[in-house]
Amino acid sequence: MNELGWDGSEWRNLVRRVARLSNRSDAEDLLHSAYIRYRDRKPDTKIGNINAFLIRTAVNLGIDEHRREQRRRLECLDTISDERSCEKSPAQDEAIAHRQSLFRISSELNRLNPRTSEILMMHRFEGLTYSEIAAKLKITPSAVEKHIAKAMAVLTQAME
Repeated sequence: MNELGWDGSEWRNLVRRVARLSNRSDAEDLLHSAYIRYRDRKPDTKIGNINAFLIRTAVNLGIDEHRREQRRRLECLDTISDERSCEKSPAQDEAIAHRQSLFRISSELNRLNPRTSEILMMHRFEGLTYSEIAAKLKITPSAVEKHIAKAMAVLTQAME
């Protein structure tokens, strides 16, 4: 990072800011990826505040990674659900574990904000897109996305 004329403390400050804003333990990796994007940008691209660019890019990369992680967890849950539905008769301990998981999920769904729960149900069970939900509830697609992310975080934690 010496081509920017920084000392080690400047980099550490940026890492701390990214960690605080992204709430991720891989803040330095995110910041490094952001720096690579800065370094590889088109030569004619002007960036007024390099620190702000690096922080915003790193935080956005963290958000993208979080979404990918959630998608992988959901796909895993869907796969587990599909595998279980194919079995003729699960073993008794599997049936008990499955019932306990469903109870935990049900409990967590009941604890969600009613609006968040409604949006999750519309998306996962009715198959509506974020835009369709947003139009139906007269909110922004971004608000729908935030509700879904919150619900999925709660449900993922309940599954763990």
